[in-house]
Amino acid sequence: MASILVVDDDMVVRELVAAHLRARGFAVVDAPDGRAAQQMLESRRIDLVVLDLEMPLMDGHQLLRWLRAEQPLVRAVVLTGSSSVQEALACLRAGAFAFVTKPLVDMAALDRAVDLAVQVIATWHDQLGFVRRRRLGALL
Repeated sequence: MASILVVDDDMVVRELVAAHLRARGFAVVDAPDGRAAQQMLESRRIDLVVLDLEMPLMDGHQLLRWLRAEQPLVRAVVLTGSSSVQEALACLRAGAFAFVTKPLVDMAALDRAVDLAVQVIATWHDQLGFVRRRRLGALL
């Protein structure tokens, strides 16, 4: 199962999203800001980051740019109170996989974004495994 990092400075939202994803069977850790998220990403394997944009120390835009440069295989789902098209496009250009707006009246939109990201991640892992097996077979 995929490992997910939830990053939001709002403790209630962070804990609600993390508990929901844990209940769905994901391995979930959380962080209150982008800097704490960076430290977690550097110290453990994370497949997917669910992040807010407005945070202290390092905001979501900065974290997206860092992810794209330093952890390009990690997917990111932006969870934010902004619903502007310009904001969504800016996030997607910065490397976000999906953009989900708050408030989360129900978790269906988040679930769809997470499920699709996890499918993409699983496909990549399968393809990487196939390439590794072929290379190993060629060496033998």
